[in-house]
Amino acid sequence: MVDDGVGFDAGEATYGTGLQGIADRLSALGREMDLRSTPGAGTSVRGELPIMGAPER
Repeated sequence: MVDDGVGFDAGEATYGTGLQGIADRLSALGREMDLRSTPGAGTSVRGELPIMGAPER
């Protein structure tokens, strides 16, 4: 998911409840969330989940 909002300094910010919830759910499945944001340039949130029966990448 990517937006074109105001962005923020991802190195200085803490996760709000929404981002923390995504990170927690991915972590429970052994996965990680990739968050990238730059002030003035929007934010990107990415997480990958396995599909049962599909080969791992």
